[in-house]
Amino acid sequence: LIAKIQALHNAGVLNSGQANSLIVKLNAAAKSIQKGKVNTALNQLNAFVNEVNAYMNGGILTPAQGQALLDCVNIIISLLQNGGLLAKTGGLDIELPQQYALDQNYPNPFNPSTEIRFALPQPERVTLRIYNVTGQLVKTLASGSMDAGYYSFRWDGTNDGGVKVASGMYIYRITAGSFIQTKKMILM
Repeated sequence: LIAKIQALHNAGVLNSGQANSLIVKLNAAAKSIQKGKVNTALNQLNAFVNEVNAYMNGGILTPAQGQALLDCVNIIISLLQNGGLLAKTGGLDIELPQQYALDQNYPNPFNPSTEIRFALPQPERVTLRIYNVTGQLVKTLASGSMDAGYYSFRWDGTNDGGVKVASGMYIYRITAGSFIQTKKMILM
């Protein structure tokens, strides 16, 4: 999510103050989550939602740009409300994944966007990439170290350059430590 904000800043959509304001809210929410303060984190995430909505209403963000940010943060809010994001909350152990998993994207077939979800039972260096049927890299959705947990990424049918790709079959592949899995999806 922070990477999406930084990309919007790098593209000149958000100025430094706007990008930093959003990132500060996310970092504050992350610290609250680590401390087990769910309600505080939810308030900080709701402030993020309000700011994104203000940027959309003010014409700073397009509806698509704003919705991409809101979709990500709404997943976090939903997980917090359902107890699925925290390893420990108020002394209660919340179940983390017991095994690696790469779910089938949803919806599939899709247009204009789809969700790709996966689970990590332990911290790993993760890459989640999309390829065309000839094996050419189309987009890198995730690349970096991630904690154990459940993750969801949205692909909007664009390549790494932000250009819409053609309809057809695409392959998404996760590599997390020694876990490697590939699945197919169809962009209509």
